[in-house]
Amino acid sequence: MKKSVLVVFGGQSSEHIVSCMSAINVIKNIDTERYDVTLIGITEEGKWLLVDSVEQIEDESWRKNTTTAILSPDATEKSVIVLKDGKAEMIRIDVVFPVLHGLWGEDGTIQGIFELAKTSIRPIMPVSITAIIKAPGITRVPLPVLPAV
Repeated sequence: MKKSVLVVFGGQSSEHIVSCMSAINVIKNIDTERYDVTLIGITEEGKWLLVDSVEQIEDESWRKNTTTAILSPDATEKSVIVLKDGKAEMIRIDVVFPVLHGLWGEDGTIQGIFELAKTSIRPIMPVSITAIIKAPGITRVPLPVLPAV
């Protein structure tokens, strides 16, 4: 039985487009002989959508999708809940590969959800929070930092 990987990309940060481009590279390099891949794109407005293919990311048509996809924080389920045509379906997920840049992505915010669901790959939340600090004032978390160059 293949392991299932959820790739999450897009997001609400100013680096949304960079995240989408990064996701294309990541997805194209996942060994589909070994892994089942599920894609969730987060729009700039914050809507989580099930994405059918990497081609939809490349041509940017994924944002027109209407199927909502939500990662369940329930560690016993480890799944994505897909809502389509008034019906809910669960897709089993073994691990989440976040390809999110900027705030609400690489700052550790979304990793907290992944850790609740026990689907997280590292970096873990505190590492992500520290790593995003590129200059004072860029994060909502008050951590001491050296002056920016």
